[in-house]
Amino acid sequence: MMSGPGTGPDRRPFQTDRRAFYLNLYGTEKPPLRRRVRVWAGNLGFHCVAVFRFGQWARRARRKVGPLAWPLVAAAKCLSFQAGLLHKVFINDQAEIGPGLLIFHPGNIVVGPVTIGAQCALSQGVTIGYGHTPGRQGRPRIGSRFWAYQGAVIYGAVEVGDGVTVLNYATVSKDIPQGSVVAGNPGRIIERDFDNRVLWLEGRD
Repeated sequence: MMSGPGTGPDRRPFQTDRRAFYLNLYGTEKPPLRRRVRVWAGNLGFHCVAVFRFGQWARRARRKVGPLAWPLVAAAKCLSFQAGLLHKVFINDQAEIGPGLLIFHPGNIVVGPVTIGAQCALSQGVTIGYGHTPGRQGRPRIGSRFWAYQGAVIYGAVEVGDGVTVLNYATVSKDIPQGSVVAGNPGRIIERDFDNRVLWLEGRD
């Protein structure tokens, strides 16, 4: 079973992203003000997520008010270009990513026009996008609670279920059932029914 982008309506995904950063970094969704300032001022991954969400908001505004939103769209494109140039994080403006997006250690992260559910964690060197696999071609559809470690590659018309964890430098080019842990190139399932909520620190005091 695979969820779509988000696990329900969330009109303010950046709020969920922000809480996910706080929870993962500090173990609470409401850290002290000085720690919140540290995230906003100095966390490069957080900046890249903010740029992506601003771009989504600008495009929604364009659909609602038309040409009046073009300055917002232009600003979003400039910020996205800057995120790519400075932080080497490239997220296609047609990507659909649910709330709770985390980016760790920005650098050489490329995400094409793919669909990813709520709670997605990306590390340095992750690539997700269009590709050819035996008998088909297209883009990945990825469920919720997806965790991709450094150098992971996911490509082609594959279905990746909820709660999947892709380990360092693993390559996914086939369907992966929910709760799997994938390692190696080509990727193979080394553990099933793994509850990766522990990685998200859910329920941590």
